[in-house]
Amino acid sequence: MSFLGRTLCSVFALILLVSSGGMMFIRALSNPSNTAMILSQREGEGRLYLVGTSTGISQRLTHDHNLVYFVGAASDKAGEWLYFQVQDPQIRFDFAGRPTGRLYRIHPDGTAMQQLGDQRIQVGTIVWTPDRQWLLFLWNRAGFRPSLWAIRADGTDQRNLTDGFNGYIGVQNGPGLFFSPDGTWVAFSGRRQGASNIGVYRVRLDGTDITNLTENFEGHFVLRGWPTQAWMLVVRNGVLYRLQTDGSQLTALSAAEPSNHSDISGWVQNGDLLVASTIQNANSMTGLFALASTDGATPRWILEDAAFVDFTPNQQAVIARRDGGTRLVQVALDGSAIADLVTDPFLEQIWGYTPDHQWLLFTSADNQTGKSNLRRVRLRDGLIQTLHSFDMPIQLRHWDGDEWLVVQSRPSSAQPSTYWQIRPDGSEIHRIYGITNQDIFVRWNVDIEHDGSLGIMLLGSLVLSLSYFAVRHSKNLMELVNGGFPSKN
Repeated sequence: MSFLGRTLCSVFALILLVSSGGMMFIRALSNPSNTAMILSQREGEGRLYLVGTSTGISQRLTHDHNLVYFVGAASDKAGEWLYFQVQDPQIRFDFAGRPTGRLYRIHPDGTAMQQLGDQRIQVGTIVWTPDRQWLLFLWNRAGFRPSLWAIRADGTDQRNLTDGFNGYIGVQNGPGLFFSPDGTWVAFSGRRQGASNIGVYRVRLDGTDITNLTENFEGHFVLRGWPTQAWMLVVRNGVLYRLQTDGSQLTALSAAEPSNHSDISGWVQNGDLLVASTIQNANSMTGLFALASTDGATPRWILEDAAFVDFTPNQQAVIARRDGGTRLVQVALDGSAIADLVTDPFLEQIWGYTPDHQWLLFTSADNQTGKSNLRRVRLRDGLIQTLHSFDMPIQLRHWDGDEWLVVQSRPSSAQPSTYWQIRPDGSEIHRIYGITNQDIFVRWNVDIEHDGSLGIMLLGSLVLSLSYFAVRHSKNLMELVNGGFPSKN
């Protein structure tokens, strides 16, 4: 083979290698169910990647910003946006030493990154309004006490909701903010400057009508929920109360001695009945599981030595743990029936319901194998099935729609995690590749067009044709290149 033919074949081999990689990545991304978008620190700073989970091949989507926290997603006329906190390379922490980041948004394909506002916000404290039109956060400007701010999802119309408040706002890491059911108000626990007690405040999302709802009542109040437009749930001195949103009435819903602690685990959707979470005695730590009606009727103590887990999906019963956490029981809301679901001395964690709402997922340790069994129990009859055994401990990281459960297992702290996709019924399981311990899942089933790799593949095909021609006609081609004409035999 002539020099030119060998050269063209070498060029072809190189481009074929690149194009085959492009082809593999296209194949990895052509089926959205095999893709994941992750936020990773694998290169020292936070970057957004697209990963083909069946091959482990990844593509970096962002390059110049240190993304430190995924805030969420929203859509507008320009399409879908992903929101992140991005760390300022010059000022990474606030005055209290907590990490901060500015708010940015970016399209899922890694384009059109935009900065929203100019505030350095404590990482992990940004909260969406229920309609996802606004983002709320605390901003500590120049060392002064923080104010509660709102900004539209497109970065416009920034508002200080507590301008002039100049007091303590008891909101850390987001959960202290509660929105009214109609989405027009936000409430929090706080204390105006000069006030002696922590109270419950509400303010409109336009920053008007900030009101202390508990100023006519003594003691410190902690806000725990806003289930209906007419009233909120608050705790004072270990007692659960219903607070009218006009501040006119405070009704006790549970009773607790000073050595006990009362809180809220959840409530049914219509707000007619709520659960006061497990009451922990400071001396014996013996739990009491209580239900209380929101009309202020006498609390119904229905189960001793029990801890609240969750409502059943139909909200007709609750799941509780008993006997030191070794038993799972299903209890009717009126306390009339208690059904055993699981009795397991090695019961570990409860992971919620399967997408069909018929089964409850949990894990239990297997001392013989040293593994953790992912299991499920059927609510209607207590049937238990083992789905799979994993290296312990495990974490259920993400529901992939209604089709798959994503499981992270890690044999030891010194070893990297392994990720798996498993059907909720255990019928199918696959290893997920390309994910590390430094990765945070942003979303699954990503469908993004990548035409660049396709172009490389077409170029490879062109070189293939040229190389074939060179191999078959190398002598004649060399004569042509050297200025001669093909010789005739």
